[in-house]
Amino acid sequence: MATELVDIRVSATERMERVNPQSDSLKGEPVKIIVGDNNKVIYHVYEGVLRNKSAFFEAALKKEWKEGTQRIVELPEEEPSVFCDFMQWLYTGRVPCIESLYHVEHEGYMQLVKLWLLADHLIVANLQDSLVNAIVAASREPFAGRYPSAAVVEIVYQRTAVGSRLRKLMLDMYTRHVDIDWHIDNFNHEFAIDLLKALASNRTTTDEAEPEFSQLFKGVPCRYHVHYDNKPCDGGADKA
Repeated sequence: MATELVDIRVSATERMERVNPQSDSLKGEPVKIIVGDNNKVIYHVYEGVLRNKSAFFEAALKKEWKEGTQRIVELPEEEPSVFCDFMQWLYTGRVPCIESLYHVEHEGYMQLVKLWLLADHLIVANLQDSLVNAIVAASREPFAGRYPSAAVVEIVYQRTAVGSRLRKLMLDMYTRHVDIDWHIDNFNHEFAIDLLKALASNRTTTDEAEPEFSQLFKGVPCRYHVHYDNKPCDGGADKA
């Protein structure tokens, strides 16, 4: 079955608040970028804009590489809708999903995270940092889905490596806002282990802060005994 291709030509004059029309980055022929796997979408973007913003494109479009000579770059693992958000940022300096984030709960986080992952792939650090700022700002807003869902955490852990700054952000958000109503079984297994470690390392261990736990190693551990019929604790004495 043939793969459907949708050709989207982005005008360099559309919403150009952050791009000077006289800039050298808008001169020359556009580069053809094919995004997606099954339903591919073709974009045409000025080479100068790409190379100016992305270290990935700066390297890929050098003449010693196939992409540089053919002027075609394929991104089969990326989503066209996410690349559209990247295109808007590329030409305007704005991210379209940020404005509506506070009204769509977890879906807004998913948009931001997917765009962060694309920026990570394309090596665009300033976009990644702007997206992190947006995620943190959204988490401070008083709406129902103020923290990223298990699905958002899942994609972060699937597509980042150990030590990722985005993993660290997800972990810190959950560590500092632990909720007894969480369904931990829904979370990524690796994240659950990281969360357990983080909670263990951050917990208060002083007797003054947790007087009940302090009794574990002092005297009789009554709180762990089985008290049938609400009878007073006998201290675990052997009645035989």
